[in-house]
Amino acid sequence: MAQIAITVNKRSYRFECDDSDVERLEKLSGYLNEKLDGIIAEHGAVGDERLVVMAAILLADELFDARADIDNLLDGQTERLKSVSIAMDDAESQQTSELDTVRTRRKRKSGA
Repeated sequence: MAQIAITVNKRSYRFECDDSDVERLEKLSGYLNEKLDGIIAEHGAVGDERLVVMAAILLADELFDARADIDNLLDGQTERLKSVSIAMDDAESQQTSELDTVRTRRKRKSGA
């Protein structure tokens, strides 16, 4: 287990995490600090509690947008997959029909 000190909004917090999570936690805290700094730059000193709530809402908004983007991508892929499946079914039906025609012709030739 690793012990890490993360600074958020000029305050240091100690965390214990797996060694493999240290870099991720540092990146997350850096991202959070960027958001907090942006809020402070835009709205000035708003107090710690309000600042945290504003950051949480901002991050939740980003999460909702990302999920909507993923849903849109998945919906598009689903429609493409349906189209491909229909095209494959049509091609299979056509091949089956052509094979049946060839078999019928062969039977006629062998019987004649």
